[in-house]
Amino acid sequence: MRLARRGDAVTLDDGARTRDVFRELGDAFELAIEDEARDGTATTATVHLRGDRARARHRERLCGEMVCTAFVASARCKLWWMAPTWGHGGEDVEAETQFALMELEDGAAYACALPTSGGIFRATLEGTSKGEVWMTVESNCEEEKAIDVDNVMVLACAQSPYEAVKRAMEECRRILGTFELLENKKVPETVDYFGWCTWDAFYTDVTPDGIEEGVETLKSGGTPARFVIIDDGWQSVLPDRTYRKISKKEGTVPDANAVVVPPPTTAATPPSGFFAAMAASFYWNRLHASRFRSITWHIFRWLMNYVFYATLKAVVSSMSNFQHRVYAVKANPKFQKLHVMARGLPKSISQRVLPKFFVKKLAGLTPPRPSQLDLLPEAESVDGLAKVVRKIKTDLGVEYVYCWHALLGYWGGIHPDEENVAKYGSVMKYPRHTPGCLTVEPSQAWDPLTVGGVGVPSPDALQHFYVVMHDYLSESGVDGVKVDAQAVIGALGYKNGGGPAFAKRVHAALEESVRAHFPDNGIINCMCHSTENIYNFKWSALARASDDFYPGNEASHTVHISSVVYNSVFLGEIVLPDWDMFQSQHVAGGLHAATRAIGGCPVYVSDHPGKHDFNVLRQLVFPSGKVLRCRQPGRPTRDCLFRDVNRDGRTALKVWNRNLVNSVIGVFNVQGAYWSRQTNQFASLSKPISPVTAELRPRDVEGIAERSAPDASFVVRSHRRGEIRVLGLKEYTTIMLAHKDWEIFTVAEILRAGDVAFAPIGLSAMYNGGGAIMSADVATDSANVCAYGVGELVCYASRTPKMVDINGQSSGFTFDPRTGTVGIDLGPSEGFHELKIKW
Repeated sequence: MRLARRGDAVTLDDGARTRDVFRELGDAFELAIEDEARDGTATTATVHLRGDRARARHRERLCGEMVCTAFVASARCKLWWMAPTWGHGGEDVEAETQFALMELEDGAAYACALPTSGGIFRATLEGTSKGEVWMTVESNCEEEKAIDVDNVMVLACAQSPYEAVKRAMEECRRILGTFELLENKKVPETVDYFGWCTWDAFYTDVTPDGIEEGVETLKSGGTPARFVIIDDGWQSVLPDRTYRKISKKEGTVPDANAVVVPPPTTAATPPSGFFAAMAASFYWNRLHASRFRSITWHIFRWLMNYVFYATLKAVVSSMSNFQHRVYAVKANPKFQKLHVMARGLPKSISQRVLPKFFVKKLAGLTPPRPSQLDLLPEAESVDGLAKVVRKIKTDLGVEYVYCWHALLGYWGGIHPDEENVAKYGSVMKYPRHTPGCLTVEPSQAWDPLTVGGVGVPSPDALQHFYVVMHDYLSESGVDGVKVDAQAVIGALGYKNGGGPAFAKRVHAALEESVRAHFPDNGIINCMCHSTENIYNFKWSALARASDDFYPGNEASHTVHISSVVYNSVFLGEIVLPDWDMFQSQHVAGGLHAATRAIGGCPVYVSDHPGKHDFNVLRQLVFPSGKVLRCRQPGRPTRDCLFRDVNRDGRTALKVWNRNLVNSVIGVFNVQGAYWSRQTNQFASLSKPISPVTAELRPRDVEGIAERSAPDASFVVRSHRRGEIRVLGLKEYTTIMLAHKDWEIFTVAEILRAGDVAFAPIGLSAMYNGGGAIMSADVATDSANVCAYGVGELVCYASRTPKMVDINGQSSGFTFDPRTGTVGIDLGPSEGFHELKIKW
């Protein structure tokens, strides 16, 4: 199998025949063959740009035709995020496409195209209505120009779609040298423990009391959170001085038991009030949905950036935190004990540091309220962040705590005019988005960050900031960070060497600090779906794989799931995809829980304290807080890889993964909603949504055929129905699923113990029960199984055992001769169990 250029076509020759991959290759591109596998099953090449003059932005026709049966791609749908797209030719390639996997001649071979982001330039793909594919190569900085740009794209072909992706990513890593593959990274230990995140529980109103209560209620229900993320809301941030009128919300400590209202970040969460709701509807349906460079877009951009500039800043500063900036590297006043701070201080100091409002209130013994002034040096001894971290670790069994911060400190960066942070030398910069970014998200032209600016220090000063902040967090007992708002970095790179160059330096500084302060590689990357971010994950092993979990947006939930699965085809080679939090009591809670169980990802919820569905959680979490995590990122099976599982009306999403011994396949009906690139919102199809039918085969698990004998048989057990089938590699069972319905199947290869067929399946009560099997082997008349967990372990046997021993002691069991199901009670003690089954 070899890639070559024949005339104006890029071809693939497998020895039997030659296939075209691209036709009418543009004159500005050169193809360099880099590598061919020894067994002839794969090949890689790189593409170089040869321009006609020095430019900061090259836009050249890559090819006149993309020759494939079908393709799946990941293209940015927002500044921050990617979403999958499907198609059959160049006309279906969306703007800001960063990854494309093509099926050649109905699966005879596969080709993977990876536009790169190097030291100065970043490349993306976009199709036209004529079927052409164009490539944009840009630095996003007028000072950074070049005539020729090497290595603008990597192309790899293989007989397996996943091997094609792996080969392309290996070659991309080799030529860029800025990132490492997941298989060579340390994955944080947090991924094997159940977690809780404060975001959807409190949003920015998180408090120490709320954190303690959230952890306590999960523990009391038997599903303790061993891993906690303190999300946005703990930092010391303020808007610019002009907009610091203290609101009622800012002047009080939030009530941990108050009704939590999601921020109005999607059309599904309108503000209260008739006129406010009407205005929001007009915005989302008309202005937000306007196309880049349309008349509406130009008018509204002008109005927001010039006419209503001050009004927009005032509204955003008072209603959200998107125009707030870091003013001190400390937890904010919500986390301080003001009554303790004031007590014992000289009156002059108390009056000088605390506002008169608080001095009067404290004197009147009313509940303390937070100050918006700098935190006192004396506050270090009573720092509430360290106190709550210590308490939930010491008293409530939490083992790991992460804190949230943005890549540039906070949404609005670091204050350029506050004494506490003056040493970082922040300057106000206003994001300059590329035409590609504005094509996929036109509203970035009047986004709060674009209009209000970001306080940006130099990369060297930012490195110092990371060290100071991570010092503070580490000394407070924090074990890692969730770093958000990353993808804006490319729009701030002007006068800093361009977007890719600036991103490279910032990510290097961030990861160096994380490695120094959090030895478990404690970092989750978030809002990071530009290749300027992704191709700089040198040490980071975790990154969010899709847009957020939105509790109030019904259309978003199935789209969220499919986006993670298909983006993981690309991201899963570099990082372990993080599926984001969910809420167990949510109407889609069971659906989200099932996907996390087979995603190979961290599992954490964002339940409000006391609002839990423990029936859902106990199928995910052991009493110890451990989870049964699959060994790889969950990815789509081949038969749905190139299908639009959100809106073709007939295809079920099937996700495969592996455990230590057996495998798992999840089947989901996620039809009925999609991400609309016309309106830039989640959209629903007309109801009712029809059921879908799926065929499930053992060979749906990638690589299972190569690891098994040709005549191997497998036990396939459904989690919800408890049904068992014995199937060959190519044999199948069928399932019909209603809208948002799902099922999980454990696939266990049958072993032979003399004349007995045997297969260890897993724990019957857990979504991914097969993950409990640590090892299994057979002898002439017996089988040995090591299993972890508690409760009923299910195995398959062709006839009833004579006896079962658990940890050297005889144990009872049940046997169903109709299905071959052997049920063994592991007892109430969670742990490793050695089983010996004799016939």
